[in-house]
Amino acid sequence: MTLEVIAKEIRACTKCPLYRSRNKAVPGEGSEKAEILIIGEGPGQNEDKLGRPFVGDAGKFLDERSLG
Repeated sequence: MTLEVIAKEIRACTKCPLYRSRNKAVPGEGSEKAEILIIGEGPGQNEDKLGRPFVGDAGKFLDERSLG
């Protein structure tokens, strides 16, 4: 199963009540060949608005650490 297939399933998921209040599902992103996986909390307001993970303070923190 590819990440794109998993992302499509997440976007269509209605298994819990959270789908009723979300704006966009946030399936994650990145390379299928990545050596590490970072898992965060459930999407916050910024992530829900943009449909991307780690776009708020956590994303800024990770960006700062990845550049060094």
